[in-house]
Amino acid sequence: MLTPVPGKPRSDTRERLLDAAFGMFLDKGYEGTAITDVERSVGLKAGTGGFYRHFRSKQELLKAVVEREVSRCMQDVQREHAALSLPDDPRAQMEMAARQVLRDLQRFHNLLRLVIAERDRVPELQDAFGGALVSSDAVGPWLSDATRLVAIAALTGYHFFNHMTAAPNRAVPEEEFIQALVSILPPGRPPGVGPDARPRATANASPTKRAKAPPAKKAART
Repeated sequence: MLTPVPGKPRSDTRERLLDAAFGMFLDKGYEGTAITDVERSVGLKAGTGGFYRHFRSKQELLKAVVEREVSRCMQDVQREHAALSLPDDPRAQMEMAARQVLRDLQRFHNLLRLVIAERDRVPELQDAFGGALVSSDAVGPWLSDATRLVAIAALTGYHFFNHMTAAPNRAVPEEEFIQALVSILPPGRPPGVGPDARPRATANASPTKRAKAPPAKKAART
């Protein structure tokens, strides 16, 4: 639950309502979350209409929460992928890409929990979330052929298995799982890595310095 921040301007109220609602929807579910609880959590007096200056209904609030979190996750994924620099070894490149997918899945995890729980209430939310995930670097490039589809299914299954069990990673540690998975993938550039990513040695190399011309000699005085 979000703690009200004294002195926050009204322009921030909508964002604080979204923050509070996201946490409550995850903890209590849509049905268990009351608008009055969301109002109180951000310092609004319940029943005075403060909530309805920003959202017409609780369902509209749910839609806004999902849309904002999709946008946030996509921006984070794109920023991380744009900053990647590849190791030289092709197998190490693929292992790095697989680790990145697991990080991306972790980033989307809470949002996916909410969308799955409320998909029957607002079906378009699942479509929007699924479309964003497939079009992102997190998943989309792994769907290009059958082998890579098996790989992304394995990574997704590993992620959720670890969240569902009391002792994650105890049977097969993450690194061991990734190495086993990469051994079945076809060679080539890792999926989900932008075309501008360069091998690490090249990316980190300092540019060649231009040789400075020797200073011109002063003309001798006559």
